[in-house]
Amino acid sequence: MNRSTMSRSTMSRARFLAAAAAGALAVALVPAGPAQAAPATAARHAALPDRIELPVGWQPEGITSAGSRFWSGSLAGGGLLAGDLRTGRTKVVLPGKPGLTIVGLYYAERSGLVWAAGADGATSTVWAIDGRTGAVKAAVPVALDPAGFLNDLVATRTDVWVTESFANRLVRIPLNRHGLPKGKVSVLPIPAPFPTTGQFKANGVRALSDGSLVLNHSGAGGLWRYDPKRAKVTEIMVKGTPATVSGDGLDLRGNTLYNVRGSGGQDVTVVELAKKHGRWSGTVQGVLSSTDVDVPTTGTLAKGSFWVVNARFGNPSPATASFWVTRLDLLDD
Repeated sequence: MNRSTMSRSTMSRARFLAAAAAGALAVALVPAGPAQAAPATAARHAALPDRIELPVGWQPEGITSAGSRFWSGSLAGGGLLAGDLRTGRTKVVLPGKPGLTIVGLYYAERSGLVWAAGADGATSTVWAIDGRTGAVKAAVPVALDPAGFLNDLVATRTDVWVTESFANRLVRIPLNRHGLPKGKVSVLPIPAPFPTTGQFKANGVRALSDGSLVLNHSGAGGLWRYDPKRAKVTEIMVKGTPATVSGDGLDLRGNTLYNVRGSGGQDVTVVELAKKHGRWSGTVQGVLSSTDVDVPTTGTLAKGSFWVVNARFGNPSPATASFWVTRLDLLDD
């Protein structure tokens, strides 16, 4: 969620979260919508749809992928669907229920699990879900005092890290050698100089190659490095334009970071990260955008494209609205 890029988004999400438990959705197999023309890359991406329809009223927030398979969760009823980026067909693999919300998603290649952050009623919860069958392998309740909002997450070989966006906290869930939860869950404050401004603070999270985490900040903008060993935060200085003024979901491949709504309400800012003399920095490479996006929240790099889900915050009738995934051409296309 990104307050800076679109004022209606924060208020709409806050209102929505209060009513998100209205009921589970009854959904069926959904075919892909009609492909839209992409003149510069038509030959290269001829086999891929430019738009994938999700069930009516799905209200997505998270997306993750492995190969051509992708998953998206629902804020309304908390279901999980799986789809194919080549055919555009989707199927609900984990039905939702009243009171459930699924926000951020992350596929862990080592275990084949889709990790999901959200809430089961009033209880903040993180789930480990079989990416093939949709079976819940573990449900981890997270005690938050004061109550908060679990947002995005990333799984490493040893831990799952989750952002709690209201109070600038990180949740750490230790993993065993099979990639399943073990031991005590920790709720850790994100210390200064990480900003405390705005309703939504720490949002996206990914793991850097040195074992630290990269975070963005929805209210104050910027990119930040969190060192778990020292519980220390440093700002990642970013050169180039447009400025990184906000942010929602993050995706990281190699040293290329994709910051959804990092510099605008309807775009993805691409930043190349580098580490020198122990410090990380970034350089803006450009922006991915399309007329087919409507408040994108998270994205995933797959099949030579970047795919975003459109949360459409501010839609007056979300329960009956259309929702979809948009394919964005990469900068070198």
